[in-house]
Amino acid sequence: DIARARDNLLQQLQQITRAEEAPPLGDKDVRTIELVGMLFEYILNDEQIPDCVKALLSYLHTPILKLAFIESDFFRHQEHPARLLLNAMADAGSQWVSNDGSCQFDMLEQIRKMVRDMLDSEELGARKLASLLMTFNGYVQKVEMRIHLLEKRAIERARGEDRLIEVKQRVNLEIRNRIADEDVPSSMLLFLLQPWSDYMAHLLLRYGDEAEQWRQSLGLVEDMLWGLKLSGSAGEWLRWRQNYLWMESQMSKCFDVIGYDSGKALKIKRSIDRIYQLRERNLKPEAATEDIRKRLVQMSERRAGQRA
Repeated sequence: DIARARDNLLQQLQQITRAEEAPPLGDKDVRTIELVGMLFEYILNDEQIPDCVKALLSYLHTPILKLAFIESDFFRHQEHPARLLLNAMADAGSQWVSNDGSCQFDMLEQIRKMVRDMLDSEELGARKLASLLMTFNGYVQKVEMRIHLLEKRAIERARGEDRLIEVKQRVNLEIRNRIADEDVPSSMLLFLLQPWSDYMAHLLLRYGDEAEQWRQSLGLVEDMLWGLKLSGSAGEWLRWRQNYLWMESQMSKCFDVIGYDSGKALKIKRSIDRIYQLRERNLKPEAATEDIRKRLVQMSERRAGQRA
C-alpha cells in the first residue's frame, strides 16, 4: 500500500545516505509517492482485472515510481507511454485472462513478457516504454483483428445456414406442391425428395430463382410426372423419348454435382428406367404405399429443417 511504499523508500534513503534518521521528503516527493500508490491501488481494486494480472502489474510499482521521480511531467502528460502501457496491459488482462490463469491468445504470457522487459531494462525511459507500448499494442491489434474475423465468419456461417434452411424449405415446397395429387412410384419419390432436392437447393443458392438452371430443375420434376400420364399416342411418345435423353443427362449431372453414392445413383436410375418401360407398354407402375410416401415426405421435411 501507499504507506508501506513510502516507508520502504525512506528506509532505502536512510541506508544509502547512512544517516541516523530517514531524511525528510519534500511535499512534491510525498505527492509523487501517493499518486503512484493510488494508481496501483486503483488497479489492484479493479474487480474486472484477474488476480494473476494484478500480481504481474504490481511488480511495476517500483519502476513506475522511479520514473515518476525522474520525469516531472509523468502525471501531467496523459499520453505518457508508461501510463498507456499500464492501461493497455490492464485492459488486455481484463478481456482475455481468467481468474484461474487461463487465457486466450497467450495474453498472460505477453503481459508477463512486457513486465519482465520493464524490470530488466537498465534505463526505463520514455523511448524504451514507447517501443514496448508499440509492440504490445501491435499484438493486441492482431488479436482484435483475429476476433473480428472469427466473428465475421461466424455471422456469415450463421447467415449461410439460415439461407440454406430457407432454400431447402423452398425446394421442398416446390416439389411437394407438384407431387401432392399424383400417384408417384417410390423410387421416383426417393429421387425427387432427396438427390434432386439437394441439387435444386444447390442451383437456387448459386443462381437464384430467376435463372434458367432453376427453371429447368423445376421442369424436370414436371416432365417426370408428365411421363406417368402419357396417353399412348405415337407422337406423344416420340416427344417423350427425345425429352428423356435430356432428363437422363440432368439426372447424371445431379448425382455428380452433389456427390451422390454411385451405387445408389445407378439403382435409382434403373428403377426410374423400368417405370417408363412399363409406361411404354401402357402399363401403370405401382405407386408408393401411403406408409412409404409418408416416411419419405417426413424425411424431406427434417432435411429441410421443418417440423415433420
